Amino acid sequence: MTTDYAAIYDHQITTNPSCALGDRSRTFTAILACLVALVTTAWITPRAAAEPVRTLDVYGTDELDVATLRAEFGADLDRLASLYFEDDREPFGELREDLTERIGAGHDFAFIKLSVVPGWGAADTVPLWTTVDVVEAEDAARRMPFRDEPTGTPADPGGLIERWTEYERTGNGLMRSGNLGSIRCDALHCLHGFAHPDLAPFGEEFDRGVPAHRDELLGVLRSDAEPGHRAAAAFLLAHTRDAEFTAVALTDAIFDPSYVVRNAAMRVLGQMGRTPEYAALIPIEPILVAVDFPTVYDRNKALTTLRWLVATPEGKHATVTRAGDQLMAMLRLETGPNRGPAHQVLCRLSGEEFGERDHAAWQGWLDGYAASLDRADADARAESP
Repeated sequence: MTTDYAAIYDHQITTNPSCALGDRSRTFTAILACLVALVTTAWITPRAAAEPVRTLDVYGTDELDVATLRAEFGADLDRLASLYFEDDREPFGELREDLTERIGAGHDFAFIKLSVVPGWGAADTVPLWTTVDVVEAEDAARRMPFRDEPTGTPADPGGLIERWTEYERTGNGLMRSGNLGSIRCDALHCLHGFAHPDLAPFGEEFDRGVPAHRDELLGVLRSDAEPGHRAAAAFLLAHTRDAEFTAVALTDAIFDPSYVVRNAAMRVLGQMGRTPEYAALIPIEPILVAVDFPTVYDRNKALTTLRWLVATPEGKHATVTRAGDQLMAMLRLETGPNRGPAHQVLCRLSGEEFGERDHAAWQGWLDGYAASLDRADADARAESP
């Protein structure tokens, strides 16, 4: 099982209840410290006993509800939670697959996935956010507009894909041991950074090799049959030194058939969006589509990118009219990885600081803004010849 560190990181920087982003450098350092602490407790130390699933959500369908799922599958969901922290990941994967099949039995869903994301805390208290992600058949075309699975076997450009794999493995080890240090870097996106001596050679290789092989890396991103290779290419393209090239390539990758690749692409775009000149290179339309993609991981990354794209009147208008309902649906979730970023987007949209649980206030603001748009359209029609 692969831990989605990106989803956890993005959740943590988008759940400030006051909606204030604060100083980015201090926030970044604090996040890193918390992440290192979490990794060295929750992922290293298995739980001695089963911990009940504290949060459970269903997204994408009214055919399932949390109360019924807890009544029918509660014991197995609790067991799944305890298995998450075991060193042997195979039992977790087997039970998750079995649970997914049983939960979806008798329903004509186009997609169903049981997603588990850890929160923050010591190993014996960290909450697990569990979401049953569903796409109903009638929504498949809208919510899963993905390309066909690629079948190519392109060569590894300059050995960069292999080197990225080694970089991730080394960085993950340093993170788990608490020895990672600063993850800042000069690329468009930083995963583990290159400050640690064990990582510094990778940074030099990527900065030198990616610009020379960017077209071949783009070919890997678009055609390689292995999702891991495509995701590595997406991360590597953050080293092109050409923000426009990277933005175009990764916007296209949002529609990759693998959520692993989509996650990587939107993570890079989300970090690029922190810089206004780079945010201007990211079209908002694909991100608004991705806000309602199938998995909690998709939606987390789409929301954490969207929050940088709503500053303009056009971005604000498009977000309210295209994604207002989805933002409210995610704000009502119990699980954090979608609720927190949805709240942050609403804060940036509105300038308001209503709490995450103040659903009535947020719905009122959205309704009021939509009504103002309707009045403006009516006035424009009345003034037209």
